[in-house]
Amino acid sequence: MSEKEHFKILVIESDEKLQTRIKNLLSSQGCLVTCFKSSSAALSELAGMDPLSCALAIVSYKMPEMKGDEILRKIREISSDTRRILIADALSRDIIVQAINTAEINSCLSLPFEDQDLINQARHACMQFKEIKKKQNLQRVTQHQNKQLYKIAKQFKEKEEKNIEKIEKKKKEIRLLESKVKHDVSIKHTFSLKDLIKDKSLALTSKNFGAEFLFLQKQIKQILERASEKFIGLDKFKLDDILYETIRDELAKTDDINKDSVKKILDLTFMFLKKTAFLGIDALSVVQGQSLESGVFKLTISDDKMEALIELKNFKHKKITIAQMRDFLEDNGVRAGIKDDEAIMAWLSDVDGMGDSFVIAKGRKPKKPRHAKINYHFPIEFRSPGKVDKDGRIDFKERGNVPFVEKDTFLAAKIFPAPGAPGMDVTGEMIAVEDPVDMAFGAGSGARMSDDGVKIYADIDGQPNLDPLGNVSVFPELKIDSDIGFETGNIEFDGNIIVNGILKEGFSVKGASLTVEQIQGAKVDLTGELNVSSGIVDATLIKVKGNIQAKYINNSKIYGFGDLSIQKEILDSEIRLSGACNNEKGTIISSDISAKMGIIAGGIGTHGSRPSRLKVGVDDHTNFLIAKIDSELKINIDTILVLQNEIDILNKEDQDLHLKISEHAYTQDRTQIKLKDVKKKKFDLQASGNVAALQKVLELEEKMKLQAKEAEDKINEGFERQDTLAQEISQKKERINQFEEKNQVLVKEKKKLEEFTEKKLPLAEVKVLKKVMSGTKIKGPNAFVAIKDPVSKCRIMELNHYDEGSDVLGYYEMVITDL
Repeated sequence: MSEKEHFKILVIESDEKLQTRIKNLLSSQGCLVTCFKSSSAALSELAGMDPLSCALAIVSYKMPEMKGDEILRKIREISSDTRRILIADALSRDIIVQAINTAEINSCLSLPFEDQDLINQARHACMQFKEIKKKQNLQRVTQHQNKQLYKIAKQFKEKEEKNIEKIEKKKKEIRLLESKVKHDVSIKHTFSLKDLIKDKSLALTSKNFGAEFLFLQKQIKQILERASEKFIGLDKFKLDDILYETIRDELAKTDDINKDSVKKILDLTFMFLKKTAFLGIDALSVVQGQSLESGVFKLTISDDKMEALIELKNFKHKKITIAQMRDFLEDNGVRAGIKDDEAIMAWLSDVDGMGDSFVIAKGRKPKKPRHAKINYHFPIEFRSPGKVDKDGRIDFKERGNVPFVEKDTFLAAKIFPAPGAPGMDVTGEMIAVEDPVDMAFGAGSGARMSDDGVKIYADIDGQPNLDPLGNVSVFPELKIDSDIGFETGNIEFDGNIIVNGILKEGFSVKGASLTVEQIQGAKVDLTGELNVSSGIVDATLIKVKGNIQAKYINNSKIYGFGDLSIQKEILDSEIRLSGACNNEKGTIISSDISAKMGIIAGGIGTHGSRPSRLKVGVDDHTNFLIAKIDSELKINIDTILVLQNEIDILNKEDQDLHLKISEHAYTQDRTQIKLKDVKKKKFDLQASGNVAALQKVLELEEKMKLQAKEAEDKINEGFERQDTLAQEISQKKERINQFEEKNQVLVKEKKKLEEFTEKKLPLAEVKVLKKVMSGTKIKGPNAFVAIKDPVSKCRIMELNHYDEGSDVLGYYEMVITDL
């Protein structure tokens, strides 16, 4: 134990010599040790302490008032975070099991013990207590940060909703204008530079008029030149000839020189420019496509828009300026990644002839995000603590390749995700990148997380294990050479449990993995695997995070994250699996089974039995757990809101009390000032001998004293009520903190469940090796089928019927095919 930390330790021991020995040993390590001979006195002392002040309780099993395990159970109820060590001589298995179940002890110390053994166990317990405090502090910090993040997210959400509303409004305006553009195919009025400048929201200045005139002139000339070359086929004629012929045709009609003829051509062209610009189309690209040409250059943009090539068409380039070149690129949609002026000028200077191309713009490729990765330094496939042979017997010697680690072994390390960076093509469009994917990473029982949250180490000797929700644990082992019943009581053990007997009705087991001969009407909650050499009968609820193996299941409820493997029948049972249900040699009878990864059965149903209902391709198990968390979160949030409303009412009462106290204090002060004046008058009247006047002053003095006393009483009453209010508010805030801490745990658990269920794609398939009877109902994520007539050796799976090459989604159907 560190010299800087003085852990408080409670010692309950009736033997004075042993008590003194323990106190001296632990005091020498810097601990603050308090000893008691009476368990009632010790419990009373602990109840009056801060729950996070006592790090460790060391209790002798043989105490006069009550046994040590009962004392430790009461200590756990008073202060659940306090670590607990039991001292007993000739320690037997019965005492261990009883202490584990009733007091959840952290370790046992056998008499006689070595001094160093006591010191080591106490040090380990105090370090555990320190970690608990550290985690609670981290939770408080996390809670505060989450509140801040929630406020920020809420602000962003509100802004997003406002922006969406604005966008929808603009879309309606655009659709309305598009409709007008589509239906207005004739020229009903003349377009002008003033209209164009107004559309662009520019100031009506001579400078803007001049700039827009030159820009419009250049666009009209380029469009007509390209139209004549590419579409009309008159590339040998000049633009002036085309315009002349058009004017000549108009003159033939009017017998007069009519300037409106030219104006009509320009109006038509200008209207085309306005319409294409409004619809977000580059008029030049409409004419030419991705390869854009001017009188001097040809510009080509790659299909992915990450590169723009420019090529010389004639020798006029020596008259081109950088400003003109950049205007040409801007007009043709190249706005990003453009080479600097020196590089462009160098290319223009070095070009000797036509045909030389130059990469004038290059896009910025996006940077991919770094997804989270976890490196495990132990085999992550769970190995069963005992092998079940073909005859159903458990071979406890055949353990498979079971990994074993010593304390402080490095188990796993996480590489945290990092965001990528968006790219940009030469047109200035952003290229988005996906968000980085995180992975669940936690330290379970028997393991500890490093302070930076990057590495996990073994905290004890034992078997390392990774559960489906990403928690790394180290499990010790408990062997029970008898049935689990009244002799043993319920078993709760953070490790692998091997039972050479039956788990009897009414009892329960909670732990890592369980190997047992048979389960009869019991409850099981495991983070690892379940291996049953015989069968599971009348089990009220079995929850397993690993795989399940048994001969048969009868009238039981089973929820599992892994696969279920059964050798014989599944009868009258409810089963929800995130994995697969494998029953190749057996029969499913009158059961409701949901399996995300599909079902394989020898047969389904019998003559006269209730039809089974099967569901595949859907993770009902995980969805049920997530819905349960959501329900609990809602209840907690509603309770928090009620408590907060009660706090607001109490705060309002406190504010009103503050005003009243101020008023009474003011009354008291004014009365005290007046009393001073009265006392002075009384003194003067006593000296003058005016008895009548003196009597009136005395009566006034008594009246004012009574007023001051009443004001003081009111002030004291107010202060007392304020103290009560402060205590009630503090208690309600503490309850809010407790609910928010629970919510933090629930949110993390929900995230782990969501990550787990997204790891594997579902399989909506049922395989039947023998026969499926009529009446059997089979449901997938999107389709359903009820078997009308018995079918043998078949596969039933959900298919999506759609036409290849079509964007329209097809319809789903449960299809039955031969194996």
